[in-house]
Amino acid sequence: MHFTSAQSQAIQLSGSLVVTAGAGSGKTRVLVERYLRLLTECSPLPDNAHAHAASLLAITFTEKAAREMRNRVRTTIEDRTRHALPDERQLWETWRSAVESARIGTIHSFCANLLRDHAVETGIDPRFTVLDEVDSVLLMTESVDSVLSNTVQNHTNTPHPVLNEFGLHELRDMLIQMLQAGSEVRLALQQIPATAEELEQQWQEQLQHGQTFAKQDLLASLAWRQAAASIQQLATLAPADDRVGSQIIRFAPWLTHDPTLADLDAANVMLASINLQGGSARKWSSAANLRDAKDALKALRLAYQEASTLLQWQADTDLEQRVAQTILDLKAIYLATETDYTRCKTARDMLDFDDLEARTMYLFKQYPHVCQRWQAELQVLMVDEFQDTNEQQRGIIYALAGMTQSAIASASSHATLPCLFIVGDGKQSIYRFRGADVSVFRQVQSDMLNRGKTPVVLDTSFRTHPALLGWINTVSEGLFARSRELYPYEMPFEPLQAHRPAAHGECWIELHLLDPRGFHVVSENPSEETESDPNQADTSQQALHRWEANIIAQRIKALVAGEAGPVVYDHQQRTWRIPDYGDIALLFQASTVFEYYEQALAAAQIPYLTTAGRGYYGRKEVQDLLHLLRVLHDPDDELALVGVLRSPLFALDDATLLHLRLANPERLWSALMQAESLDLPATSRAALDLARATLYDLSQRRGRRTVVELLREALNTTGYLATISGLANGERRRANVEKLLSATRQSRHTSLNAFSRYLEHVLRIEPREGESPLEAEGSVRLMTIHRSKGLEFPIVVLSNLSRRAHHRLPHWLAQRGLGLALQLRNRYGQWQDPLVFTLAREQEKQMEQAEHERLLYVALTRVRDYLVLSGTVAQQSKQDWLSRMVQVQGWAWEQGGPPPGSHGPVFVRYHSVAAES
Repeated sequence: MHFTSAQSQAIQLSGSLVVTAGAGSGKTRVLVERYLRLLTECSPLPDNAHAHAASLLAITFTEKAAREMRNRVRTTIEDRTRHALPDERQLWETWRSAVESARIGTIHSFCANLLRDHAVETGIDPRFTVLDEVDSVLLMTESVDSVLSNTVQNHTNTPHPVLNEFGLHELRDMLIQMLQAGSEVRLALQQIPATAEELEQQWQEQLQHGQTFAKQDLLASLAWRQAAASIQQLATLAPADDRVGSQIIRFAPWLTHDPTLADLDAANVMLASINLQGGSARKWSSAANLRDAKDALKALRLAYQEASTLLQWQADTDLEQRVAQTILDLKAIYLATETDYTRCKTARDMLDFDDLEARTMYLFKQYPHVCQRWQAELQVLMVDEFQDTNEQQRGIIYALAGMTQSAIASASSHATLPCLFIVGDGKQSIYRFRGADVSVFRQVQSDMLNRGKTPVVLDTSFRTHPALLGWINTVSEGLFARSRELYPYEMPFEPLQAHRPAAHGECWIELHLLDPRGFHVVSENPSEETESDPNQADTSQQALHRWEANIIAQRIKALVAGEAGPVVYDHQQRTWRIPDYGDIALLFQASTVFEYYEQALAAAQIPYLTTAGRGYYGRKEVQDLLHLLRVLHDPDDELALVGVLRSPLFALDDATLLHLRLANPERLWSALMQAESLDLPATSRAALDLARATLYDLSQRRGRRTVVELLREALNTTGYLATISGLANGERRRANVEKLLSATRQSRHTSLNAFSRYLEHVLRIEPREGESPLEAEGSVRLMTIHRSKGLEFPIVVLSNLSRRAHHRLPHWLAQRGLGLALQLRNRYGQWQDPLVFTLAREQEKQMEQAEHERLLYVALTRVRDYLVLSGTVAQQSKQDWLSRMVQVQGWAWEQGGPPPGSHGPVFVRYHSVAAES
């Protein structure tokens, strides 16, 4: 077996080690080899092989990753058993048996097992169950409703301040969200002092830090630096008797050094007074210089305006006092809700994922002998994907490895502590929505370095060939570059080195740019075409999505037809070949645009498979059956009833539905049950009679049948499965229905009432649920970038690159260092941002932007051979991915954008309405 020098170090170096594993660097192989080395470095007797395997704890963060690692270890051992010499074969057989009981799993499975092993200390019934995401929200909702009910009843005369600021429904949703955030909220609440006065003083201190960071970001921003450089260059050309020229002359000396906060404060009036009107090209040496001067002054003003929120902060005393009191009040209500939620779980012998972590840490702190026992029992602690940890998980791992003072003290009776082996890549940290905190990984890297542990960097990519990887490195360096010191949640750029030989040819990246000028919206009725209306942005955006999806679909068809030549490397045949559909993956920032691409692929007769990050419960066939269950639970749910009647279950037409509505405007269910007298055509009458009889029979049986039995009866009576099988993508539709039946059968909620409440929460939070998988071979795959993490594809298509990150902030934020932040309304009902929320929002925007950059890095590094990109032409650079890419390449929109044609590995093609209509 051949390993790079860095891989060999990661496998062979003894003691604790932190490894940064770049994309495609063979991380899983290194993990498996290090695990096997540790497993087999001694030659145990058969009776202690299992004990030795149990001393190696390997932690991952998903069940899928844990299964993959166990399977890789198992298959590697089996392979070595087959090829071992006769006298060694028995030993490998022993290891193969031992690995079946090895401790390879998720951090939550480890915590659950640990808590069950120490039921005496924890007081938890070892038979406890772990709540899933939906069930935990149901229980949270019960607790929130109970606490709010008591709060309102006990404070009828003097309502809580928080009830004066928020409606009950708003407060209810807020408390549920806070409970879902778990440890992050608890850590934030620990920052809140006891009184409103202390809280306001704390914010003033935090404002000073916030202004310092805002100034750093302003002066380090590309817009400010470019504008400052242009102004200084133009100062020698600027005519003093020209309105624009005099401003250039005034600003130039001021920009020769980094302005202080006081300078920026004093310059506020000067920056705000920039006047871009007038200016005489005759007085300048050229009209181009005048235009450049105006552009530089405008960019300087805009850059300052973006930072001025904090730099020019003016407090509203009344607002600050209100929010301070409201936060203290909300904290009290939240703690009461958390207590009630814990009580509900305890009564049912249930724990959620946050409990598993929190109770494990509590166990270690309160019972040092437990931590000592595990430290003595473990020889090695291996943690994969460490960039996806949170602070609480880091605490557990540190305690086990003896990297905290309390853990070291408790372990004083034994000489050794477990060796800690950490693998991660901060540039691939993209799970903030799950609580992952990339700054934790950076802190661990620093801690290990301070303990004398030299880091190992796996920077050789076995995935992507040199031409393509060089371009990815260039773009990524531009994404991660900062002209100031990095914040804890930002990652330094580390280039990847290509291991593969150079590929033939030059062009490996296609950039398709859509020029929307002259674009018109086509309505569903072809006779009703209308010109684009700026007031119809949604419709226009949908039409642009369809246009882009059709371009991509046609390009995929052309690639498979061989238009670009042999652009996929076949590792088995060791040759380049023409791609097929199964080589191609479309990756998206969000699943909201899946539908456009599915329609375009279907129209082009291209087979595809959608692996949704979200959206399974929104599939038409799934919605049909969910509507049916809603109607059986509540016949007066008329939206659901109309959906059921119009669906392929009964296929009633709109004319029949209108007859029903006119027959009984008050209650559609009653009209349906009394529909014998309606005068309808024979075909409509037959469909209506089937619907009336089927729904009546099901409603009569709903208390005597399980949910899955009701669904099966409906499917059999209506022939629904046969109907949808005849529609487009019929096989996939049937698979989705069977998946719903399977999920219903396995659910603990067997009654229609309980299952309907369960569905209400499922549809509200939409867990990350993919469609029922079909055979992917030979099909183009559609998935979110988050779902593609850890995968690779010969051809990757990244479209919709002009989409800007949409960060819809709630009216509350919880952050360590800042505590809890709230927005409040003024007397006109408009939301206002107090100081603490402004500080929290600015930091949140920075953190989201940093992760948005990492998400693009993950998307780009999924590709092996060929990359297809697409987006919409813009007039000016923004923070969308396409703008960032073209800016890094030196093709900023302000300078006209990328020129068409070949540019090294990139081929640029423009698509216009005129050219393609």
